[in-house]
Amino acid sequence: MNKQKVWFITGASKGMGLEITKAVLNNGDKVIVTSRNTGTLLEKIIDYTGNLLPIKLDITKEKDVENAISKGIAKFGGIDVVVNNVGYNLLGNIEELSDTEFRETMNVNVFTMANIIRKLLPHLRKQNSGPIINTTSMMGYMSDPGNISYSASKYAVSGNGTPPNYHQQKKTTFYNLHTKLSDLNTLIKKYSLKFVLSFSN
Repeated sequence: MNKQKVWFITGASKGMGLEITKAVLNNGDKVIVTSRNTGTLLEKIIDYTGNLLPIKLDITKEKDVENAISKGIAKFGGIDVVVNNVGYNLLGNIEELSDTEFRETMNVNVFTMANIIRKLLPHLRKQNSGPIINTTSMMGYMSDPGNISYSASKYAVSGNGTPPNYHQQKKTTFYNLHTKLSDLNTLIKKYSLKFVLSFSN
């Protein structure tokens, strides 16, 4: 019988984060979910109170992230799978964005992800296991002039992979999603969820 896994998922109130959360809960695992609006999240997920720990979190605040991780470990005894799904998309050509706006996109999409990995690695090293799934985008492989800050941030996420042995983990996975073409999105979502759930085994 497979061990019930504990997942830590950011950006879980909508989109892919919500779909992953629902699928993981339906699979019988436990989930620590973070969101700026846990009320909205709980309206969409019912009947999983025993296996679900929602935490209201501003992902850009380093100490709050550390507290959220500690709270999740205290509740469920550990964390087995990490899904960095939070994202921020600000449309605009390079000359239309202020330095502050560009930096905010990079902060949310890149540096918060790095912070979560940094905070969780000691725990994952200790148990010598734990895949880290960072949701990125096809925009991390091809640029759109009207979406330049998002593209730049996703290039950074896609380039953040390091060999599993470096982290002394069994698996470190970087998970890319195509978010541009709606007719492809349904197909990719289906196989993306299948891939993500493979870490429950």
